[in-house]
Amino acid sequence: MSLWAIVPVKSLQNGKTRLQRVLSEEARAELNRSLLIHTLEVLQALCPPIEQILVTSPDAAALALARRYGARTLHESHGAGLNQALSSAILLAKERRVHGVLILPIDLPQMQPEDVKAILYHGQQSPVGVIVPDRRLKGTNALFLSPPDLISPAFGEASFRHHSQAVRESGARLEILILERLAFDLDTPEDLIYYHEILQNSC
Repeated sequence: MSLWAIVPVKSLQNGKTRLQRVLSEEARAELNRSLLIHTLEVLQALCPPIEQILVTSPDAAALALARRYGARTLHESHGAGLNQALSSAILLAKERRVHGVLILPIDLPQMQPEDVKAILYHGQQSPVGVIVPDRRLKGTNALFLSPPDLISPAFGEASFRHHSQAVRESGARLEILILERLAFDLDTPEDLIYYHEILQNSC
């Protein structure tokens, strides 16, 4: 079964705007760069591998970095919006007869290959939607769809509920996975403090 990972990136320079109170623009750019690299390295460490990593972004720097790591890239227009960009990426995967897609944001600093393997394991029998919610059970931190166009992406407010409902309405099997490392997404100043605490406690 051919599988693609779709990695959306807003912008290395201007992403993570909710952290601008505590991080400079340069620091946020470096954070976004390291998060993208971490995501690509985790996906590349999978065995058996995902057939293709597709990074979609309006940011030429993010796309250039992705290509250096062997990823395929899709340049989205500025202002297109996350869900529109993901829909374009899913359409490309469908045109290439891909059986399933794994949508992964880059703000999952604790993600390990074992987490991705768990998602793919639960997504083996199509049609299926596998959802990994955030720790507040409101957002979607990972979404696996087989077939790729099983539902339309609905990232944003209450996306966990929207995605769950859409999979149920499609008639496909719904798998909800609570994965501790993927439940944490780095988005707010409070998240950054929490993440630094985790790092300190692991030393």
